[in-house]
Amino acid sequence: MIFEAGINSSILRALKNKAGNMDPLDKYCVLLFDEIQIKSELSYETNQQRVCGYQDLGQLGRSLSVANRALVFMIRGLNTPWKELIAYYFCGQDMSSTHLKKIIIEIILDLQHVGLNVVATVCKQLTKYQEPLRELCDIGSQGSVYFLVGDKPIVTIFNVPDLLKRTRDVFVDYNLQFEVGKMAKFEHIQMLLDLDKKKHFKTLPKLKTEHFNLNDINIKENVEVAAMQFSSTVAAGLETLVLTKYAPHDVTYTAEFVSVMDDLFDSLNGNQLNMLENKKYRGVLMAMSSHMKFWSWLLVHLVNWKVIDKKTGKDETSSFDFIKGWQITIEAVMFLWGNLQGGRI
Repeated sequence: MIFEAGINSSILRALKNKAGNMDPLDKYCVLLFDEIQIKSELSYETNQQRVCGYQDLGQLGRSLSVANRALVFMIRGLNTPWKELIAYYFCGQDMSSTHLKKIIIEIILDLQHVGLNVVATVCKQLTKYQEPLRELCDIGSQGSVYFLVGDKPIVTIFNVPDLLKRTRDVFVDYNLQFEVGKMAKFEHIQMLLDLDKKKHFKTLPKLKTEHFNLNDINIKENVEVAAMQFSSTVAAGLETLVLTKYAPHDVTYTAEFVSVMDDLFDSLNGNQLNMLENKKYRGVLMAMSSHMKFWSWLLVHLVNWKVIDKKTGKDETSSFDFIKGWQITIEAVMFLWGNLQGGRI
């Protein structure tokens, strides 16, 4: 099968046949997109008699801008974990916010036409993605977390593992004030690890010194490392240091923040069908679960989170967008859940 840049018509036809035999709940899906860097290079394709390597946006046409990345779109079932690659594009410097908006709308319209029900977009919180998604959402109501395609609301969700890494990256270089008078500090986690290394029986057996070397791109991009640093085990270890007088009381604040981050990541990334007693947010979202109450509480507190310069004490919150990323994602998931429960999509 030839797969040219743009939406693949053969895959659409196959999806239409598949959707015809699907349970209605299995037709609910999300549209995921991300990009990879590619080598900028021109080549001549003899069978097509054309020069390849330029920006190619499928139905939106080609340009003379040399492509340096590939933008890939995939759909994934919400009720059952089926997935399918649906489109890709070669992007160069000419790729604009307007282009991306048109591509997103075009893909969703085509998927609706074949009988699928797209309810969300999921992507990293990159500026190049934030702007077009915000513009789409603002068409209906400024500050909204969804946009309409046809009469269907599509919520915008940012990639949760990526948000966790972005939060950790800021936390390494800055202190985070999450409540008035409560400041979390990354060096407290490093102190815990240093003390733990001296013990024969480890509190943090999986967390290693090399996990704190964020100059190593493999460590920096590893979400498991960020999850270990923001874990209930780390929170418990920090609290133990305070209770046993090995650390000052303000270390308790870092323990509180780490615990909140652990619960937040679990609540948006959990996949356990059975609720665990000591990890209640790791279970999937259900009518009887505590997720909605936790998210409502957290949204009230997120507006007061501040990023503080370690040396000057200056408030640098406006320089970062990860807090807004969490707010948008939480609000989007809550809105989507409400619509699904109410049968409005």
